[in-house]
Amino acid sequence: MTKNKKINLTTMVVFIFMNFVLSMSSTLFNGILDKMVVDLNVSLSKVGYLTSFYAFGAGIGVPIFLIIFNKKETSLLLKTMLALNIIVTLFSIIAPTFELLLIARFFMGLTGNCYSVLATLMIASLSPKERVGKNISLLIAGAAAALMVGVPLTRELVALYSWKFVFLGLIFIMLLSLIYFVFFLPKGAHQKEVNLKFELKLLKEKKVLLVLISSIMTFIGYGAFYTYLTPYIIHQFSYFEGYTSIFLMIIGLSSFIGNLIGVFFCDQFGCYKSLIGGTFLQIFLSFIIFITNTSFVIQLIMICLWMVNGWFIGLQINTAITIVTQNKSSLMISLNSSGIQLGQAIGTSIAAMIITKTNISFVVLLSTLTSFVVFTVLKTNQKMKI
Repeated sequence: MTKNKKINLTTMVVFIFMNFVLSMSSTLFNGILDKMVVDLNVSLSKVGYLTSFYAFGAGIGVPIFLIIFNKKETSLLLKTMLALNIIVTLFSIIAPTFELLLIARFFMGLTGNCYSVLATLMIASLSPKERVGKNISLLIAGAAAALMVGVPLTRELVALYSWKFVFLGLIFIMLLSLIYFVFFLPKGAHQKEVNLKFELKLLKEKKVLLVLISSIMTFIGYGAFYTYLTPYIIHQFSYFEGYTSIFLMIIGLSSFIGNLIGVFFCDQFGCYKSLIGGTFLQIFLSFIIFITNTSFVIQLIMICLWMVNGWFIGLQINTAITIVTQNKSSLMISLNSSGIQLGQAIGTSIAAMIITKTNISFVVLLSTLTSFVVFTVLKTNQKMKI
């Protein structure tokens, strides 16, 4: 890479917009599950699989991708993954059956998450050392914007148009981005060859296993409740349906606040102590949500705090994996990301069974249970320095 090949403002803006688009692709259905029940003529529990299949694809794909395509040129792989994502997103619109739509969602997750990893690598390779952290934080801002603005806006648009119309808009932005990348994206660094012997040795370390287990278990509970959050609040308080978009916007803001608070506590107390505290708080918040499910005001406050704390915990986990691997293992870091995705996918699937067998109000107890398991494991190993 030559010195003049640095990331410029326009390229950075395109990356941020693309992160917004892919975050929208991932979370779009969460805000309209109740609408999709009518549109697709399937049960609420089945509609939740639209989110879990995306997460399964995202969770399974990246580690395999890093192993198979190591040492390949990053910008070429990035453009390829983006092109494939456009194709599978288009297929999701024209899929004639619900089963084929689920298959499309799986491959959207796979190609979309592979693109996201490559985009992070590109930004890191094209940014000056002093701006790498800032540029990556700007990239993450695209995902936060999707939760704060994109998902609530989608709910309003679906009231006027089909969800397919929203996906067509996302495809249009992806096409423009792909054209820009083809002509203006400079070559980034090649991916480092994955040393499987070194990676497997890390996987045997207790600290690494502890973080990976925490990732999966935490996000089983988080994914279960967050995926069905919109139908849950409408089920408990049907008169609130007209204000759901505002509620989703507040939820998105809560995630942003949780991330900011997480940074402060991580710096002040360390990620391990912060993770223990956050996990204990999640036990308390999720249980309070369950026992106060008839109180509208308490529910809204507790759900927002639960969301703040969920993103607080997520930041501690992502920080912990970089610490225990000394930021020397792209595969372990990707496994942690996959653990988060797989946790959400498993949680959504379990939640679907809970809804089918009992009642949607019981879904939040899965967050209580998984948080208790993680808290117990973390406290048992508290003497281990992270």
